[in-house]
Amino acid sequence: MLKMETLEHDILTRRDEKFLWKPFFRQVFVCSGAWASDFVFGLSFGAPAVLIPQVRQEANSTAAISEDMASWLSSASGVSGIFWVLVLPYIATMYGRRISFLIVTLNSIIGNIVFYCSSTVLQIIVAEAMLGAARSCINTVSPMIVAEYTSPQYRGLFLTIEAVCVFWGIWVANATGTFSHWKNIGIIGIVFSVYTSTALFWPESPHWLAAKGRVEKCTSAYRWLHSSSNKSKAELEFLIAGNKVENSGNVITESNKNNLAVKRLVSKAVSVAKDRQFYGPLMINLILLLFMVFSGKMINTMYALVVLKKITSSTSAAYSGMLILDGLTIFSAYVGCALTKVIKSKKFFLVSSFISILFMFMISLHLYLIKFSVIAESDIVSLILLSCYSVSFSCGPLILGQSIGFEVASFRFKSSIFLIAALSAEIIVTIILKISPLLFKTLGMHGMFLMYGLTSLFFWGLLFKVVPETKDKSLQEIEEEFKNN
Repeated sequence: MLKMETLEHDILTRRDEKFLWKPFFRQVFVCSGAWASDFVFGLSFGAPAVLIPQVRQEANSTAAISEDMASWLSSASGVSGIFWVLVLPYIATMYGRRISFLIVTLNSIIGNIVFYCSSTVLQIIVAEAMLGAARSCINTVSPMIVAEYTSPQYRGLFLTIEAVCVFWGIWVANATGTFSHWKNIGIIGIVFSVYTSTALFWPESPHWLAAKGRVEKCTSAYRWLHSSSNKSKAELEFLIAGNKVENSGNVITESNKNNLAVKRLVSKAVSVAKDRQFYGPLMINLILLLFMVFSGKMINTMYALVVLKKITSSTSAAYSGMLILDGLTIFSAYVGCALTKVIKSKKFFLVSSFISILFMFMISLHLYLIKFSVIAESDIVSLILLSCYSVSFSCGPLILGQSIGFEVASFRFKSSIFLIAALSAEIIVTIILKISPLLFKTLGMHGMFLMYGLTSLFFWGLLFKVVPETKDKSLQEIEEEFKNN
């Protein structure tokens, strides 16, 4: 334990070493593959918003895509994503991050080809279902890659960029579908899916290699990613020493790395369930997940045109508003990325989240006043309020929610936490996307935003109590803090 404390001190005292460009660009190269995968998911997530109106217009009938079929288009990737959420963490744990990511890459290429070649609604649903792998990847493998391949000083920024890439994909899908045929979204998806195959040239995650006891390969991969500076050497020693402590001296060798029987897996599951250190990070991840889901941002994005048509007076205003809000989301997220470099993560997350909740209540109040004819309907006021909500949510919770969640998950329990959190996310989001058209009809937009505001406020109160500060800390340091508290 004394050695661990000494190594931790060495890391903290060596953080003022000069900036090295080569390791930075290598980390960007690795992360760009994960970002491209997130962008591909954003394309598939945003496609139904513009695809459905186009198909109905071409057929000159709303019956071309019924309300039930439209809800399946929006939720198909989530349904298939439940399978991938169960499979990807297992593959990532057993065979490494690269293998699991390459499986997602192959699936995304095929899925986008099917999407582009689709001529019926059923074929589009099949394509969306195939892209469920990319959807699940953003909650499992991609954050593992970004968190484990990057240095502490870049990790927070790179994780926030990852969240932005999803919304870049949504904006590009919406813009493409607004100004051209929806099939062009598939062409863009194919190009970016092919780019993700750059994972063939990555090393394996040093954290995964250390956990498997492959010290030489871990050292080689870590030096390729982080250089051989004194700070990197101290962090590498800290990483290897930490995994030796966790394994109690029983390092897994190359010869028996995949020899895991069912009995051993069950024993490991029981051991995890009994460990108190497992529940803190899991609780934080689940509360963050529920806050993000019930904030309404992703639901409003998926049904952007539906929402905007209900609170504005014209179709053209709805299309313009959709692209403006998507653009504001991306711009605000980049502003937030810059602010995270100078503001503590926890403080920034909580303040921006609270402001977004206030705007949700204001939107609900505005719509209630219109409903009861207290004030006249105004497209400009509605878009301003929605824009303010989008800006406040995008610059903070959108980019920091996932980042904080994956930073607090200790390596020993990472796969288990990601599995539970991602599975919960897929089930909850899929159910909400499927029933959202019904909720729009029964609650109305005023009721929906009131519900978002109340649920978000509840989960914000829980996060105020449990979210830790993670800025500029290595993953091993964060894990040590959980052990000591």
